[in-house]
Amino acid sequence: MKKFSPISFVIFSCLLQVNTYRIHEANKKSFVKLKSKSELAKADTEFDPLENIDPEVDCYYLIKNRNYTVEKHIITTDGYRIAIYRIPSSPKKPSVKRLPVVMQHGLLMSCFEWIFAGPRHDLAFMLADLGHDVWITNIRGTVFGRSHLTLSPDHDPEFWEFSYHEMATVDMANIIDYVLDVTNQQQIMYVGHSMGTSISYILLSTKPEYNEKIKLVISFTPVAYWYDPQTSFIGNMKPLLKPCMRFLESTRMHEILPVSTAMSNMLNILCDNRDTIYKELCQYLIFFSFGYNPDQVPETPNVVKFFRYFPAGASRQTLKHFTQNILEGEFRPIDFGSEKNMKKYGTPDARPYNLKKISAPVALFYGYGDTLIAPHNVVYLSKVLPNVEVIEAVPHERFNHFDFVIARDVKKLLYDRVMEVMARYY
Repeated sequence: MKKFSPISFVIFSCLLQVNTYRIHEANKKSFVKLKSKSELAKADTEFDPLENIDPEVDCYYLIKNRNYTVEKHIITTDGYRIAIYRIPSSPKKPSVKRLPVVMQHGLLMSCFEWIFAGPRHDLAFMLADLGHDVWITNIRGTVFGRSHLTLSPDHDPEFWEFSYHEMATVDMANIIDYVLDVTNQQQIMYVGHSMGTSISYILLSTKPEYNEKIKLVISFTPVAYWYDPQTSFIGNMKPLLKPCMRFLESTRMHEILPVSTAMSNMLNILCDNRDTIYKELCQYLIFFSFGYNPDQVPETPNVVKFFRYFPAGASRQTLKHFTQNILEGEFRPIDFGSEKNMKKYGTPDARPYNLKKISAPVALFYGYGDTLIAPHNVVYLSKVLPNVEVIEAVPHERFNHFDFVIARDVKKLLYDRVMEVMARYY
């Protein structure tokens, strides 16, 4: 398969966003009916988006169809409403009941990333089989968190004024407290992938009391620092980050890459096609920014399933948060300027997160083939964190950013080892 330039894909993505916006503006009146606040409030009272998620993409049915017990819980934070999913038991009926495990997905993902392929492949099912009470979370802004008590994601720009700072300090804090209350436990274990790792570090550094509530943090592709050489994907992308953000802000697009039936159908056609060209395009979508690893591409049915749920949406402000951190080489909240910073953070500047406050044990797992989070960034993070239990590369030279959830042999290469590490804390 030909290796494409990452820069070419970023340019393509920006052009795609331009065309998407033009189509949206041209056809807006035909598919969006603007409502007054009173009409909108009435409509929201009658229709709960979290109770009416399309069954084709609802994680509830994905779990239930695997014969696992599943519960849907709605968490209300600072007005945002988020659906999370619980697997309280396994059909294998393990004799031992272990600690609850909270699993947090990455950017543009949702609960699907932990359960899309089934019990032989996915970590959530494996942990349930071991006796863990598994809680699969979502974040505000995805299809599972596109709800608010007073704001509409389709009509109110204020709905989208959040990043992974709020996901950590508000959403995850509330989720952990809720899980501990429902399960009557004192501690959880936490598994995060990509942005899900950032959420854990922000929570534990800004609200240190949560260190006592987490027995172990498992981090897949830890995202905090971005000290990359210019030859990496991030290095190549840096010159384009500001222009892309300026474009997104000029279009007033607040929601980025939401769940789309049209996109899902297009990706399914590409990936479920016998033609070599289509298959190469499908592989390109997997490899373009995460690393080239053709021998770990999942079986075709699993690729098709994956793209049925991906991408799952994000806020523009979340991308802005990543952009600032990448360009400045810091791990800190968004810098809004001194006046807004004072209102939001209590200081005129957005000070870096103090990771020295994280006392919970952390296990760091990274991939040699991950072009987003280079190994030396993880090593740097390990020297900042006070209590690193494990820092390990997955034993495969091309293991990339996506492979942590989709690789064909992910159980053998990673999950078996993760469960060994978790067993130390039983």
